[in-house]
Amino acid sequence: MRKYYTLLFLTFVSSAHSGVLSPKIYASENEILEVKISPRGTALSFPTQPSKVVINSQFKKEIVATDLILMPLSASSTGTAFVYVMGSRYTLRLSTSHSAPALIVLRDVAEKRFQETISKKKIRGK
Repeated sequence: MRKYYTLLFLTFVSSAHSGVLSPKIYASENEILEVKISPRGTALSFPTQPSKVVINSQFKKEIVATDLILMPLSASSTGTAFVYVMGSRYTLRLSTSHSAPALIVLRDVAEKRFQETISKKKIRGK
């Protein structure tokens, strides 16, 4: 099992150094996110450590620091995950895809709105 995590870590490091940017997804509690999971596993990076994750039996999960690592148990695994982070609940509809990235950054939609507000104020010079 330790070899698998080492291999997964090396996959993340090699994709980070190859110049591939990880997609950033902004989520809201009011929506269901479609998330593609690589057959080799995908890490979902949250701003803080998830306090609880409820997921069906077609995926193996591991929480490492602020990352939720999901590994499908078959090439056709699908399911739903409920991830609780800082008092918010995110609902993810999961499916396995060979084109899925190894790392996905998830942030709350409120963070995006805040950043847009700050950017507008900088442009206006306020």
